Amino acid sequence: MHYDDVKKWEKTFSTHFKKNDREENYEVFKKEYEDKVIISLEKMYPNIRSCIKSVHSSTPLTLRDYNATPFGTMYGFHKDKNNPLRTYIHTKTSVENLYLTGQSVNLHGVLGVTISALLTCFNFIDSQKLMNEIRMAK
Repeated sequence: MHYDDVKKWEKTFSTHFKKNDREENYEVFKKEYEDKVIISLEKMYPNIRSCIKSVHSSTPLTLRDYNATPFGTMYGFHKDKNNPLRTYIHTKTSVENLYLTGQSVNLHGVLGVTISALLTCFNFIDSQKLMNEIRMAK
């Protein structure tokens, strides 16, 4: 979903701890999107709707409010290929014994989480030894 799809509610804020209703038309909007997803699933799994007990969904606003990510980005900070160091976050911080890992550290997304976890580990253990153990894993 694009942020522009929810832009008309961008001035609202709502989390589990600070509820703020986004109007009924927001809920209608979400239900319509949920139904589009289920319709797509039904093309692959014709009886899937009858198996669904409940539906819970989020929008870029949910991600923005809970994760404090600009425009509700799910995969971390938007990277700039022309200036990669601008959005680079190192695993080792300037605070003693504080190390970072996760989707916005080094690389974005699911793969970025895995790679940043390895990079964080390299601060504590021999990187060559760990990589060799990974290569030898069966």
